[in-house]
Amino acid sequence: MIDLSICLPAIRPSYWERLYNSYLKSCQKYSFEVVFIGPHDLPDSLKGKPNIKFIKSYATSVRSAMEGVLICEGRLIAIPADDGYAFPNALDQCIELRNQHGKQDVVVLRYREGEGMSGLPMAGDYWSVRGHPLLMSLEIPVEYKLFMQPLMSREYLINIGGWDCRFEHLAFASHDLSYRIQRDGGVLYLSPGEVFNYDYRFQHKGDHGPIHDSHIEHDLPLFVRLYDKPNNRTSIDFDNWKDCSEVWERRWPGGIPG
Repeated sequence: MIDLSICLPAIRPSYWERLYNSYLKSCQKYSFEVVFIGPHDLPDSLKGKPNIKFIKSYATSVRSAMEGVLICEGRLIAIPADDGYAFPNALDQCIELRNQHGKQDVVVLRYREGEGMSGLPMAGDYWSVRGHPLLMSLEIPVEYKLFMQPLMSREYLINIGGWDCRFEHLAFASHDLSYRIQRDGGVLYLSPGEVFNYDYRFQHKGDHGPIHDSHIEHDLPLFVRLYDKPNNRTSIDFDNWKDCSEVWERRWPGGIPG
């Protein structure tokens, strides 16, 4: 069995060769595959590699992640982003940490982000409810950690239902998943070091524009509705992705690319 599936909703093919090459240095002790899911074809340099799969998809990043999970074969699964690179040996260290714990437990893949990949390390509280005033105002235990990018058992991810595809973007969908896992008895462990460095600015501009809009206009209000009162959310129906449109209208208002 493959040790790790990297399930990657992806829209920036100019980054992908560098990203894949960084995985080779970050995960040297264990076998891995990369599943790209997105609207743009693989670069020629990545075609034919035995540990790369590709799904053509115009859906939201949340549905795309669920589509990718279906063809992943790894014992473990990680869901990063495509606009950066992995640090050497970092994924190996995360797999080793994950192997020390139970089936429901998750390694939070810590990262830095900034324009031109110039971001500084995140403060420790960034990875917890305590570090976010909005989250502390909701009905979420303050001792909970959160993730945007987990490394976890693929089987358990499926069993708990994956992401709620009512969300458009993976950020709040991942917060929701992280809380459901902890309510189900799972423990979140921070990665030993930072795993990724990303080129990112959260603003209404360029290919990040639809992410910004979905985050503010749709996903945040949905998240608040779910967590402004106590709930017992744990497992959901994994097939909920089938109720999500095959085309993310916010990203492709003029129709899918020809």
